[in-house]
Amino acid sequence: MAVLMWMPTYVPHEEAYTSLQQGVIDGYMTGAHSYKQHKFYEVCPYFYVPGWFDVCGMCMLVSLDAWNNLPDDLKAILKDAFMTYNYDQAQRSWWQYQKMLKGFGKMGATIIAWPDEEMQKVREASLAFLPEIAKKSPLCAKGVEIIKDYMKTRGYIK
Repeated sequence: MAVLMWMPTYVPHEEAYTSLQQGVIDGYMTGAHSYKQHKFYEVCPYFYVPGWFDVCGMCMLVSLDAWNNLPDDLKAILKDAFMTYNYDQAQRSWWQYQKMLKGFGKMGATIIAWPDEEMQKVREASLAFLPEIAKKSPLCAKGVEIIKDYMKTRGYIK
């Protein structure tokens, strides 16, 4: 007996188009800008909204040794520059998303909206594992509170 199993896996943007085109993968999760920029609409003409990642942040990776060797004034400059970049990137991504949604007809793509009832089920399921994450550390607990506050602000939870 054969068992068909769907399992999410990482596929680089550079390989996703061809993988979709050849049927190696059935779908692909990416940001709106990448969907348009890489022309995924040509091989994957259905775009689900809302996206699964409202909050999108960039990250900066630095080895601990290199970071510790920097003087405090340079650390402060890097932190400020990164935060400015992060906010700018988030705002730019949001505007690109709005612009892309308006141009869907030209791309020949179809927007499929998840029903509110289904999204509420997803949100409730996600809330179930947040307490476990919060227990891992004070920083994780703070992160969970930020997520929950965001969800309340957006009206996703009470």
